[in-house]
Amino acid sequence: MYSHLAVLMSLFSLMEVCFIGLCIGYLLMIGTLLYGWRLVTRKRIAPLFIDKSPSVSLVIPFRNEASNLPQMMRQVNTGIPASWEVVWVDDHSEDGSISVLRDYLEKHQPIGWRVVKNEGIGKKRALYVGIATARNEVIVTTDADILFHGNPFLFLVRELVNPEVHMVIGPVFSESTSGFFSDFQQVEWASIQIVTGVSCQAGAPLMCSGANLCFRRSSFFAVGGYDGNYTHPSGDDEFLLKKVVAKFGAGAVAYFHGGEGLVYAKPFEKWEALIGQRRRWVSKWRVHRSAVHGLSSLISFLLPAFFVLSPLLLVTGAISLLVFGFGWFCKALADWLALRQVIRHFGLVLKSTSVILSAFVHPLFVVAVGVGVARGKYTWKGRKSDLFF
Repeated sequence: MYSHLAVLMSLFSLMEVCFIGLCIGYLLMIGTLLYGWRLVTRKRIAPLFIDKSPSVSLVIPFRNEASNLPQMMRQVNTGIPASWEVVWVDDHSEDGSISVLRDYLEKHQPIGWRVVKNEGIGKKRALYVGIATARNEVIVTTDADILFHGNPFLFLVRELVNPEVHMVIGPVFSESTSGFFSDFQQVEWASIQIVTGVSCQAGAPLMCSGANLCFRRSSFFAVGGYDGNYTHPSGDDEFLLKKVVAKFGAGAVAYFHGGEGLVYAKPFEKWEALIGQRRRWVSKWRVHRSAVHGLSSLISFLLPAFFVLSPLLLVTGAISLLVFGFGWFCKALADWLALRQVIRHFGLVLKSTSVILSAFVHPLFVVAVGVGVARGKYTWKGRKSDLFF
């Protein structure tokens, strides 16, 4: 073993050996994720028995969504059965959202819809109000700007037929439009789905999205809801996830991998907006107080940062062009092999060139998000927040 290492050191500098080792480690990490994803997707999706579906309350908090509410209300009115309760929670909208909603209610008079006002401040408070006033045991949460066809939430609800399951995570992707920026967002969502699914499969759920989430109302109150997390403006979904795992075990959380349960987020039009959202998401990493979560967040930043710095290593002569090219080839290949599997699994169509190009752009994106988090402040829907308390 030592002789092999000596030969390697004679051919490459120490920095080059470290860079090659890092790239091989990246390949192994992505390969592990790909293997885990295949285990996730091999899980059999049982036939849908609607007669076994319990009573459901769909909770939709909104703030300044006047432009998105008309489409959302049409989707809910046509896709969600009248037997479901729909709770709309106004989080102090300032753009006439509540008038848009009430006008629709007066005109169409949908059955089972209720509008309540958030007496507190923030999305967690709004969600709590909706869940507390909900009349049914099964809660589904989503966002007012989400797009979907039919009733994807029904497939999540079906998983709760298993009494040992307390929370079900549904898949989310951005809607496909035109151009590389749209493709990049879908690739990024693919990376989120593979980590979400594999971490659940491994018994250590790391993330979920409140845009497509289902859980038992009794379980929500059993873990204390959002108590202890109200001061942080983000993370209603992940903080609740960690509480459910802590009380009921990792087996209490299921990930629904079927495309039937897929919902779509509207893609951003500008990089600044996308980076701003991810800053808000990433900002909660230190609040988790979890070694696993902290380590995964650190690795998720340091690996892309190292790739971003690699051109500097090339220019200064620390690594050769051959080693530099080998490293980026490994990264692009690994990303393409893994993420195209996720994209295809959900029946989405994306050009291979977009996936490969995203492999080169994504490290810069991650560093931009990380730098933004380090600055400590952001503004979201007219509210200024400090990332560190």
